[in-house]
This record gives sequence, C-alpha cells and structure tokens, in this order.
Amino acid sequence: SPSRIIAGNVNVNTEKILFFGDSITMLFNSKGYSYVKYVERYLQEQGFIPNIFYNGHDGEGSDWGKKNIQSVLNSYNPKPTIVVLAWGMNDMGYCEKDLDISGRLQGVRADLIAQINVLTNQNIRPIIMTPIPVKDSDAWHAQSLNQDPNCDYNQHLDALATMMKTQMDVQVIDVRNDFKTALAGSTQNMYDG
Repeated sequence: SPSRIIAGNVNVNTEKILFFGDSITMLFNSKGYSYVKYVERYLQEQGFIPNIFYNGHDGEGSDWGKKNIQSVLNSYNPKPTIVVLAWGMNDMGYCEKDLDISGRLQGVRADLIAQINVLTNQNIRPIIMTPIPVKDSDAWHAQSLNQDPNCDYNQHLDALATMMKTQMDVQVIDVRNDFKTALAGSTQNMYDG
C-alpha cells in the first residue's frame, strides 16, 4: 500500500509529501477522507508525524498535471520534498470505441516524464502511484459518449499501471491489489472517489 511503501522508504518525520493527481486524490469518502488521509492515519499509527498534503483536480488528466505542476509547486512554501504523482483515472479514454490505447499510454508516459523532470530539476523526489481499479467497470461506460459495450475499464487501467512499472525510471507504488482486496467485500461501487 502507499502507506507501507512510504513508511519503509522515506524519513516521514522530515519530508514534506505532496500527493498530486485527479479526483481520486481530491475527493472524500463517506467518512470525510481522501485516500491520502488513510495514508496519513496509518503513518501516525506507526509513530510518525507525517507532513502530508494533497492537491487533486476533478476531471483532469496527466496532461493537466504537466501544464500546471510548477504553479502547484509554487503554491507551497516550503516546497514539498516528495511528490506522489497519482494520475491515470481520466487518461485512458474511459470506454470509447476505437480507442488508441498505445497512443494514450505514450501520451501519459510523456506527461509523467515532463512532471518528473520538473521535480528532479528542483531536487524533489518523484514517486508514481498506479491508478486504482474500479469495482464496476460498467459505471465508466457512462463517461464515454461513443461507448464500447465490451470494454472493461480495468484492462485500460492495468495497461497504464504496467507501463508505469516497466517504462518509468522512478519508484512506482502499485495499489491495485490492495484496492481489489478492499473492494472485494464492499457493496459500494468504486468508480470515483
């Protein structure tokens, strides 16, 4: 999970950690938490005093992150020392017919590399978090006007996660199994927030 990986690889008490991503990073669940709050709570339970922030943007994708990362960084003083890039939910075209998956993957890759370069040029450590799986892939069909009725949006997200893990030269936190386990016993759909 993000909590265990961050606790095991980062001096949590001295770092300023920013989670930067789409609405999954921004939104709150019925308990009033973004997943970032769960990370923070876990770290506190482990005896850490985390300095964690989140900056999520509803409906945006990695291209928005590329265009806006510097202004987001400039809004923090001091700047974060670690940024977890949490993009992907809006990047894979939902379930559009005739979607160019390969083109989408390379676009996200280029966007992430641009963000990583901005971060590393300022001595900020980048970490990538894979997109979370959705419980009800059918719920994502409504996001697309030109729907592919045979689409399983999790396959798109898995392709993106695989690209992140195999083609990016930074630490990648793969959250898919943790979320699939958590969702297995849930009666709620998990398709946004």
